[in-house]
Amino acid sequence: MENDKSANLTIEALPDTQPPLVKVISPNGGEILKVGDWVTIMWKSLDNVEIVEHRVRISRQGQNGTFAPIVKGLDGDDMSYDWQVTGPGTSKAVIQVVAFDAAGNRGFDNSDTPFIIQP
Repeated sequence: MENDKSANLTIEALPDTQPPLVKVISPNGGEILKVGDWVTIMWKSLDNVEIVEHRVRISRQGQNGTFAPIVKGLDGDDMSYDWQVTGPGTSKAVIQVVAFDAAGNRGFDNSDTPFIIQP
């Protein structure tokens, strides 16, 4: 028995609208660092598809301050960055890690509380 019927099948992929999840591990608040010290900034991140880039930033004015870049373009698989602490000193330093997925969604996390950078 032959079947001469044919059908067209269309599959549409839904767009990725879910941002990556990020958690800063360290420094995460209360640490005392000195300008010139080497510190490993660590975080965890995940996404429903794939993370393609991480950026690490710092605020010296607390959670609501302006964040300046420490490094851009880190691989999506990277979960740490060795940073030589820069000045000026502050008692309100906060690290922010931003993750980007292939669809351009971004997620971020900040240190839970400020840490100190001594001159």
